[in-house]
Amino acid sequence: MKSTRRSFLRSAAASTFFIPAAKLYGQDLKGPASKQLRFAAIGAGGMGRNTTKGIIAGGGTVAALCDTDLDRLAEEARKYPGIPCFSDFREMLEKMGGDIDAVHVSTPDHMHAYPALWAMNMGKHVYVQKPLAHSFEECEMLAAKAKETGLVCQMGNQGHPGVLRYKALMDELNNPWGEIESIESWSDRPDYVGGDGKKRAIWKQGMREYAAVQPYAHGYNDKAWDIWCGPSANHGYSDAYAPGRWRGWWEYGCGPIGDMAVHNADPAFWLFNLGLPVAIQGDTCGFGPATVAFPFQSIIRMRFAPQPLFPKGVTLTWRDGGLLPSVTPDMNPSWKPGSNGLVIVGSKATTAATSHAAAPAVIAAGKTAWGDVARELKSTFNKVLKEVKTPNHYREWVEACVAGTPEACGSKFSYAAPLTEALLLGCLSLRFPGRELLFDTKAKRFTNCEQANALLKAPMRGGWNLAALAAKPWWKFW
Repeated sequence: MKSTRRSFLRSAAASTFFIPAAKLYGQDLKGPASKQLRFAAIGAGGMGRNTTKGIIAGGGTVAALCDTDLDRLAEEARKYPGIPCFSDFREMLEKMGGDIDAVHVSTPDHMHAYPALWAMNMGKHVYVQKPLAHSFEECEMLAAKAKETGLVCQMGNQGHPGVLRYKALMDELNNPWGEIESIESWSDRPDYVGGDGKKRAIWKQGMREYAAVQPYAHGYNDKAWDIWCGPSANHGYSDAYAPGRWRGWWEYGCGPIGDMAVHNADPAFWLFNLGLPVAIQGDTCGFGPATVAFPFQSIIRMRFAPQPLFPKGVTLTWRDGGLLPSVTPDMNPSWKPGSNGLVIVGSKATTAATSHAAAPAVIAAGKTAWGDVARELKSTFNKVLKEVKTPNHYREWVEACVAGTPEACGSKFSYAAPLTEALLLGCLSLRFPGRELLFDTKAKRFTNCEQANALLKAPMRGGWNLAALAAKPWWKFW
């Protein structure tokens, strides 16, 4: 059945490419019809705009646009003359299903799972912006549906191809880190320091109550706002939520760890196959339990079970809000932690990198003072790194879709789901600051906090029922 299903999906993708043409909505079509990837954009503004551009540059052709923000939708549509536009992704998929074979989902975090599941049930390949979903259960649903359908499913952590640099170092230098002692990752989010040296807030955190309801703006109305909220709670429209201000709200975003750890800590999760932590403890830096919104700053410690490279287990510490990792005397005195980064501390080498799986640099060699040994090791690392070529993240997905080869994606759901789940457990720990939460990675539940187990579930509201959608066999949609 699996072989038949995947063969059908590949043949369907190849056969729906319609009427040969030189252009589509102002875009030059690339290659023969069987080699084209026509996709719909669910999310036209913000990161959705960038995703559409990235996929087109990677060889795709956008064939429909959808956004609940009608102002942003109209602005994006001007770039693609005559392109079909929708405010409801369900209507778009119903009407355009025969003219597309893929979608990208670039909505707020809480609305990643629903349109992705809907599209996958219709046999469409999906690209879902990071983090993969807003709850642990949603990640489980998406990973299961990707496996069931055999579709090409990729998460949008754009720097992920950079993990190949870490693989080259591990392979060619025979594990130059040695035994892994600790991992640290951090971000200045929700703030950042601009080129002028001034600190600015990208989004707000630390709210204690929901925003006051405002009259609709940006083209929103009752229907559009209901779609924007999806299965999550509808607290009424406010520009404190949209457009682009949702990330700090508990019910809509995943805070700094959801925004940046998926980039910054990605190489550690991938290289060491960390999977899910066995214990998590959050610190909200005096804010108290996170409820309505994420705290101004947080420190989250995730402990992972022993593996050959860390026989005693290892702890990954995440810091945000401008909190920086520790600097030890053996580190290169010229190294300073930047706004985002990853430090891997090993018995042989300690490396530091910036965000998006950037190349790691040696900043220490064991526990010896910085000197000739460390400089030579740094030079050895650089020689290996110079030879590594990394693929384009968007093109990787486009080519995998056209070929019908789901395993060709680097950040496929089988990897992206547990990565996101681990980070979401970190989010959840902020509801119980100072308390160590023990997690059974096989049963996928907490063993010492039933309140935390309740927060693993996907939300439901009215007719928005993710569990029912996930349970529906994909072929029932045909």
